[in-house]
Formats: sequence, structure tokens, C-alpha cells
Amino acid sequence: MPRLARYLLLSLILAFTNFYPAGAIINGTIATGSAYVVTLLPGNGPSASGFCTGAYILERVVVTAAHCVVAPLGNSGDWRFPLNELYVSQAGVDWTTTSAFNSRVKVSKIVVGEGFFYRFDPENGHFESEINDIAFLFLDRKLDSEPVSRIANKVELSHIREGDVALYNLGYGCLFNNGVITIQNDGKPYRVDGITGTQVTPSHGSDPKKYLQVEYPYGTSLCPGDSGSPLLFQSGSDTVYVGEVESGRGWEAISDEDFSSSAIAGVNVMWPYESFFQAQWKLFLSEEAATQEAELIIINEQVIAARDAVLALESTHILLIPKPKPAVIKKVTITCIKGKLIKKITAVKPICPAGYKKKP
Repeated sequence: MPRLARYLLLSLILAFTNFYPAGAIINGTIATGSAYVVTLLPGNGPSASGFCTGAYILERVVVTAAHCVVAPLGNSGDWRFPLNELYVSQAGVDWTTTSAFNSRVKVSKIVVGEGFFYRFDPENGHFESEINDIAFLFLDRKLDSEPVSRIANKVELSHIREGDVALYNLGYGCLFNNGVITIQNDGKPYRVDGITGTQVTPSHGSDPKKYLQVEYPYGTSLCPGDSGSPLLFQSGSDTVYVGEVESGRGWEAISDEDFSSSAIAGVNVMWPYESFFQAQWKLFLSEEAATQEAELIIINEQVIAARDAVLALESTHILLIPKPKPAVIKKVTITCIKGKLIKKITAVKPICPAGYKKKP
């Protein structure tokens, strides 16, 4: 099999013995209405379908896995879908409904982790897709729900790695029934609770600070179709975002009802990316403001040009209309008599002086 064909096949299949792009939740509980989980909806027509998951972390910002949006053997700018055809759903909806399609929000810009390259070829020792496998989607407008409360900090991550924090995963899942995955995605989000962190470090070049391996409870796992799903925990009233699931293993055994070991997922921790993200977000906002200002200038110029054209037309029209001639005022002359005296009076409305009578 040619190398590219083999690579594409490996990119689409999860195996128990290796980490492959993560899939959706098996044996989770239905989570329709969750305020934080979205699915990516590529395409402009009514057949657009969810294919990866993301987390709503800030107004107008969704985080997902970079391999969801970058084409195989590509990096930043080599998008899997044209940018003008990429949308995200509203949070927690069933994306198969008409209302979900009508309410989706367009992605304005994609920023992926620095140096990300989408190559996963374990047979030849290539695991670049697991390094900085994170993508920030800047949206055209904010979603209808609230984003997560905050990002997990360094201290909290330390406790997570010790297994002291109860984590949960939200994802748009494939269906699992009697040991068989029936369809890739039914359009609904699912949730798995009781996930625990570990101190396992990455084996393929990821920065240890950016990597977190987690274990799922027995009988639950990921499956194909949900890379980028959010790992979260509750701290009081806060919903805290840990990171996005980028890879996983164990789902095949779980789907065969083999619960001899728990499934595992690799998570890209958000905290080390915060300064990079903030810089990119500020850059996006400044670019957006500059674009809006340029568009406003163009609109103003168009308005001025239209006004000048109207004025010029009116001026031409006025010049073409002949000026009316002033009215001629006709004077009248009358003869006034007083005895033997005679006076002729000429005026518009002549009147004889006192003592004189107008001659008939």
C-alpha cells in the first residue's frame, strides 16, 4: 500500500495498541443542552454533518484538535475544509435538526498550535500530529450559551495528575449497542464522569506540561468521530476547562465488552497555551477592527460619491431649465383737469392730485 494511502487509513482508525485521533464517547449519558460542547459542521448545504467536537471556552472562541481542521500531511493554512464553509453548532444541540443548522455560527479564523504538522505514521516512527494538536476557532459571532467559567491553572493541574480531581468528558458520540458501534454519530452529545488523571508523560515528543493522560471508568471510552472533545471538572459553581482530547485507545476492547482494562485518552492541556492564545486573540480582534474600519471607509466613500453624483445631476438639471423672464409691469397715463389746468399722470396705478379730476 502506498505510504500516503496507508497514512490516511491509519488516521481514520483507532487501534488498541496505539494512540490514534480520539473518537466519541461509548456508554456515556445523554448530555443534550450542555452549554459547553459543540460539534464542527463543515459545508454550506443541508447535509452538513458533525465530524469533530469542540469546547466553548470564551465568547466567540471554540477549542478543538488541530487534526480536525488541518488536512493530512499539512500544517497551518492547509485546511481540511475551505474556511468559508466551516461552522460550529450551538452548544449541546442535536445537530441533525433544522434549527441546529439554521443557528450554527461561521468560523472566521483558525489558529493552530505552533509548528503543528499533521502526520501520524507510527510504522515509520512519525507522531507529529500529537505535538501541539490544538486549534482555536474564532467565530463570526458569539454562541447563545455561556462559555466555560475559566481554564484550569497550574496548581489544579498538579492535583489532576495526582488523580485527586473528578473529571468528566463531553462529546458527540457514536452509538453503542450490545457490543456494536452502530453509527458514527447520532447528532447528540454524551457525557462520561469519573475520569481520573495520571502522571504518565508523553512518549512521542509532546511537551510534558502540555500533555495529560487520563483513564476512563471501566465500560466507558472514546470512539471514532470526536477528537477535540472537552475535559472538564466542577469547582464550586465554576465549570473549569482542562483541555481537549486529542487521542485515545481502548475503545475496540470496550466495544467488544472486554472490560479487563480501562480506556485511556491523551489530552492537550490548555493552560500552557494561554499566552499564545491571548496573543492570537488580540491579533484577530485588531485585524477584525481594521477590516471593519476599511469597510466603513469604503461605505463612506460610496455614500459621498453617490451624494456628489446626485448633486452633479441636480446642478446639470438646473442649468438645462431656462430661467423665467421677469414680468413686464405696464404703466398707464391719465389726464387730470382742474379748471383750465391740465396734468398728465403716468404710473402703474395713476391717481389725480388733490383738486384734480380725471378726464373721462
